[in-house]
Amino acid sequence: MARRRVDREGKGAVRGAGGRALRRRLCRWVFVLPMAAGVHADDTAPTVTVTGIEPPLPATTLSSRPEAAPASVTVIDRRQIDRTFVGTYGDLFRGVTGVMVNEYGQGGVAYGLTIRGFDDGNHGRDVAVYLDGMPLNVTGSQHTNGYVDLAQLIPETLERVEVVRGPFSVFAGNHAIGGAVFLHTDRNPQSQLRLTLDQFGRARAVPIAGFDAGPGRLMVAGELVNGSGWNDNSRIQRLNLFTRYVMPMGDGVAALRVQAYDGDADAPGYLNRQAIETGGLDARRALSGVVGDRKKQQNIVFNYLSNDEDGRDGGSWAASAYLNNDARDRWTAAYANQLPGAFTSAAQETDQLLQWGADARRTRTFAEFVVPTQIVAGASFNREDIDALNYNVDEARRLLGRTVNRRVLTDTASLYGQVQVKPVERLKLVAGLRYDHLRYGVDGRLDDALVGQRIDSTASGFSPKVGAAFALTQSEAYRSELFANWAEGFKAPSPFYDLPLNRGLGFSPVRSVEAGLQGGRNDGRVTWRVAAWRTEQSREAGQNPVTLVFENFGRTRREGVDVEGSWVPTDAWRIFSNASTIDATSQSATPGNDAIPRVPEYLFTLGATWATQLGAHRWDVSAFDTLVGPMALNGNRSLETQPYHRLTGRVAYGHESWKGALVTLQVVAYQASRNLEETTFDFGGFAATSAKAPYRVMLGTIVPF
Repeated sequence: MARRRVDREGKGAVRGAGGRALRRRLCRWVFVLPMAAGVHADDTAPTVTVTGIEPPLPATTLSSRPEAAPASVTVIDRRQIDRTFVGTYGDLFRGVTGVMVNEYGQGGVAYGLTIRGFDDGNHGRDVAVYLDGMPLNVTGSQHTNGYVDLAQLIPETLERVEVVRGPFSVFAGNHAIGGAVFLHTDRNPQSQLRLTLDQFGRARAVPIAGFDAGPGRLMVAGELVNGSGWNDNSRIQRLNLFTRYVMPMGDGVAALRVQAYDGDADAPGYLNRQAIETGGLDARRALSGVVGDRKKQQNIVFNYLSNDEDGRDGGSWAASAYLNNDARDRWTAAYANQLPGAFTSAAQETDQLLQWGADARRTRTFAEFVVPTQIVAGASFNREDIDALNYNVDEARRLLGRTVNRRVLTDTASLYGQVQVKPVERLKLVAGLRYDHLRYGVDGRLDDALVGQRIDSTASGFSPKVGAAFALTQSEAYRSELFANWAEGFKAPSPFYDLPLNRGLGFSPVRSVEAGLQGGRNDGRVTWRVAAWRTEQSREAGQNPVTLVFENFGRTRREGVDVEGSWVPTDAWRIFSNASTIDATSQSATPGNDAIPRVPEYLFTLGATWATQLGAHRWDVSAFDTLVGPMALNGNRSLETQPYHRLTGRVAYGHESWKGALVTLQVVAYQASRNLEETTFDFGGFAATSAKAPYRVMLGTIVPF
């Protein structure tokens, strides 16, 4: 019989076995009912797993997995993803401790993803995001340095989402200021068709098929979106095709995925908020038909993971390589006081990106060393080659003249390593070091208004990271742990905006410290964590994503406290809650004018899930409410948002005669009269907003096959 090893996530690996062994292993993990219902198959009879609890991994464990780090980490697994309201990819992160999502409502433009007060509405620029090892932040984007677009993501194809708060992961480099997000697509998703339709006529279809093919397993998935939204001029069309082939390779498993994405959207633009509040302007109005975006993307990604993921049996390898082609057009418009009919100017922003790179790491665990030790060492390279163009256009998007014609080249080479040791059973110490070297080349063509000659520049630096975890209690039933971290991270300069003005500009370093206490039951039915943190950055600079006004905050500080917990009183119920406070100030500004815009003072989430089988009836219900605190829109807080609630609910029902099919009802609602708060910006002395639908109702179905 082939020798087999299966890890805690059910990924598994095959050693010395052919494709038949891999297929047998994969088939064991095929869910026989919709995964949203939490029913899975094992080697014998089907069992119902309502809560989908996975026992926690203690922070004192020698492991390279993020949840074993002595830091604040949230892991969203396959079962949780399937039970999440997914209207857009941003819904994956809503309700996660210390995380705020800003869905602009402006076509397909990348959302704001803020962790611990970093991003400030700038399209996730200060959160490093990786999909199957491919970095998604674009350093040379002309929209913002670190622009991260997850439009290509089909949430239903994900197996696992890892959110690391703070710059504490040695596996993330540039842009990992607020934190890092690692996304992993599923090796063996269930074949199914998902359909949803909302009251505005916007439809979404997601077909997923998984089947044996040769020695491995092939997944083919798609996403089709069409229709308008609540606002005027909010039509969106999207076609997303995704394939992934998983097969045995050597002493591990390899995966090759190919994806093609095509999206086209109109957008309402930003309206004068005061005019809406005084009743002089309908919140659903659009400025004009000029605002919108278009995106075409194709990529291919290769991944390899050896059987011994944590290097406990002679060492392990993990590697990824990727090639990505991304063409993005964005049309923006300026209107006097952001009032319809007061057109002043418009522009077309075009980035044509060709990206390629690779990452490889080696892990060795020495259980019988002087003290138990694990060592991880790796290297990566990423190249961005961008043709950045910008045009003046009229209200019909006709080109009037080019203002930017620039080639922006960014090479990022990195070396990193991490050592974990356990001098005593209850104590784990971690030390990591990362070195990143960026090389820039900026070519301004003859008709470029800013850059008239070649600019060559480099920036480099080390990012040390240390941490510790100590088990206060370690019984068979309960555990509690103290943990602490100190780390440095960095933000590299923007080759598009910064270097033309200052060629010698280096990294903007960030230093962060965190200390906390976590614990719960070893079976995962009770978990809790409390963490206090502070992050300081020198030479912080940002750009308003709407007005494009450049802001230099100088030396900044963000500090706060995160509290989170979950309780599973029965197999049917799970109750969860979290709260965060955030204080974000510029240390270089005068008191009273030192607020950093678009950072909520607090976040609070309370939710519950209930899933059960009542005779022939299957019910799966979830709901949570997030309270977002006030946000300053300028330094002196003369413009400020109000606190608002955002409620999300989902009901799935199935009957045993439906052979696993479900019907679903999903609702998202904003607190009455507070649907202006999520997306409001300072437009130079007055507030402009993109109003959200007061509520959105989505009917759908999930049909396995």
